[in-house]
Amino acid sequence: MLTLLSKEFSSCAMSLSTFTDPRAHERNAYVRGFRNWSAALRALILREIWRHGRTKWTMFTFALQFLEPVGVIAAFGFIVYVLLRVPPYGPSTILFHATGIVPYYYFIRVSGRTRSFEVDRANRLPCSDSLDDFLILCFMDFIVMSVGTVILFWGLSIFVSPLAIPIDPWACVTSVVLVSILACGINLVNAAIIHLTKAWVTILIVLFRGLMLISGVIFVVDFMPPNIRFWLNLNPLSHAIMWFRMGIYPHYPVHTLDKAYLVWFALGSLVVGLAVERATRNFEDGQ
Repeated sequence: MLTLLSKEFSSCAMSLSTFTDPRAHERNAYVRGFRNWSAALRALILREIWRHGRTKWTMFTFALQFLEPVGVIAAFGFIVYVLLRVPPYGPSTILFHATGIVPYYYFIRVSGRTRSFEVDRANRLPCSDSLDDFLILCFMDFIVMSVGTVILFWGLSIFVSPLAIPIDPWACVTSVVLVSILACGINLVNAAIIHLTKAWVTILIVLFRGLMLISGVIFVVDFMPPNIRFWLNLNPLSHAIMWFRMGIYPHYPVHTLDKAYLVWFALGSLVVGLAVERATRNFEDGQ
């Protein structure tokens, strides 16, 4: 791993020297810049794998990240079974809540990177910056959540219901990818606000936990009264959860699902987040 990391670091340094050469102003300057950036990202990925792979707490941390949503799913399933005895939709209460908790936890996991946006400068590669570190950490969280999701639904298909096997896997994948992009954009904005006031971290914890109650995690949005359904549909996360469930249930009610709204909201939040991050960096450099 150290050998691979050193090779990627050398490649990154060579790309950087090439990019700063006067010939970079030629027609292929953008290609060289992209190669420089991709080399930096590869080096960062190998660095994260090496840093976390050499500690004995890696598997324990992964287990905790996996067991937390499983515990929430079990808790909701038990409460609904005791109080209502009937699942909100489908034959299994556990499966229904799992299809809502998983997209929600993708958002929560990636959003947790707001608090670790500032990476220790001693561990930062010369050819990377804080934005590169942030994107790589979000990508690593996405991979960890994806592995946990596959394990979770494989287990549900064996012990709970065969319906846990998606009938449309691409719908589920698209949903969680868009949720992760949405979380990245929003958290770039949140990171800029945290620079102004640290109290925003505490406010975010409350807001993100309360988001579960207005995103359709524990209920079917289309079954709500029209006046409540209107406000719920303003939340892009509710569309992501409907899209995810559409890949699990063959006849899930998605009359209010607006895929274009979720796509444009996610991409728009990322563009705004990148712009805010750049403006914040320029402001700090000017001080």
